[in-house]
Amino acid sequence: MLLALGAGEVATYGDVAEVAGYPAQSRLVGRILSTTDVDVPWWRVVNARGCIVSGHPREQGELLRAEGVTVIDGRVRRAPVGRFSGSTRRGQSGSDA
Repeated sequence: MLLALGAGEVATYGDVAEVAGYPAQSRLVGRILSTTDVDVPWWRVVNARGCIVSGHPREQGELLRAEGVTVIDGRVRRAPVGRFSGSTRRGQSGSDA
């Protein structure tokens, strides 16, 4: 799923865990993203409320903004594609739940 995320598409750690077949392992996804040497678009993943919780919040916010994502006070408010877009995609709603 991570490699399939396109520019401006934001997913949650839980979304990634669910697609991987481990719906209760969102924290593990965060740990893997923070330690992997594999080049993945880590900046496109936030928590379920849309908050940036990576170890590099400024960089993550800048990368997301460069892709057209609205980030205010460290939280994704709107994204062109995906969970935070306000439209339904892959069975996901536009809510922050």
